[in-house]
Amino acid sequence: MSQYYDLLSTHNKLKTHVVNLEKSIKNSDATHGFIGMSDSASKIRSVIETVADTPLSILIEGNTGTGKEVAAMTIHSLSNRKEKPFVKLDCTTIPVNLIESEVFGHEKGAFTGAFMRHTGRIEQAHGGTLFIDEIANLPLSVQAKFLDFLQTHEITRIGGNQRKKIDVRIITASNQPLQTLVKEKLFREDLLYRINQITISIPPLMERSDDIPMLVKHFIDEANIQSHKLVEGVSPEGLKFLYSQKWEGNVRELKNIIYRAVYLTENRILQPDDLNLNFSHIVNIDHTKKRSRFSPEEIRAEIEKRQGNIRKTAIELGLSRATIYRKLISS
Repeated sequence: MSQYYDLLSTHNKLKTHVVNLEKSIKNSDATHGFIGMSDSASKIRSVIETVADTPLSILIEGNTGTGKEVAAMTIHSLSNRKEKPFVKLDCTTIPVNLIESEVFGHEKGAFTGAFMRHTGRIEQAHGGTLFIDEIANLPLSVQAKFLDFLQTHEITRIGGNQRKKIDVRIITASNQPLQTLVKEKLFREDLLYRINQITISIPPLMERSDDIPMLVKHFIDEANIQSHKLVEGVSPEGLKFLYSQKWEGNVRELKNIIYRAVYLTENRILQPDDLNLNFSHIVNIDHTKKRSRFSPEEIRAEIEKRQGNIRKTAIELGLSRATIYRKLISS
């Protein structure tokens, strides 16, 4: 019976922990969405806080997966437009023949297949922020029309003849150097001048490795909420390996690894095996103690060694108490 009440207590603690995490992450995203403690991250946050309430157009540069969209969302959340829409347009995911319609909208019958009026992303973002990701992929013909909008703040839907005034803040992002594309006649120079009144450059994760511990904690907290788990952190061995990686996929790659580990682990602290990394050549792991799967008989024996102290048993085995209770009850 006492095990039942211990399990119930753990369940209630988990619910409370999840609620607190949700509140913490919501507040963090609203004020410090661009996470990190490195000099680079601190400078980026400082620029974000400075320009958030201005009407200036912002260009965010950085490799794929560095957090350009997170930076854009943080700017919006700190601006006086935060109660209005944040609309994203990813130029790499829309067919070239449809991108003009997605940006400006179209009227019914404007072209074959236009069976009804469509509101474009600019119009959807009225009063708020339009984030155009990978703007380098915007066709030159659409670039010219977009430049006209930036100069007049008016749009005309495809197939229409009525100009409509739109109030929107523009943030763009690119993983390619736009100055180089201008020289190659693939991007309009006059458009570049209009979208980069402020430029924010986000370095690769390899160049701001000091941010890894804070990012790992944030992603563990997020994954705990989604998976209803109580993973508390990463072991020193696991963190050491994370520091050693090249992170070609940048922050996005790190996030995917941490999410996967949290969902699949039975450990309270993420071990190198949880991260699915071949760590044996760096550190000698005692697999007789630090492994994620123990039989109920092995767990009972460990509990007896510690005179029934489940908390100490959980720490020694690297398991959560909830996992121990589940294995004991199911056996």
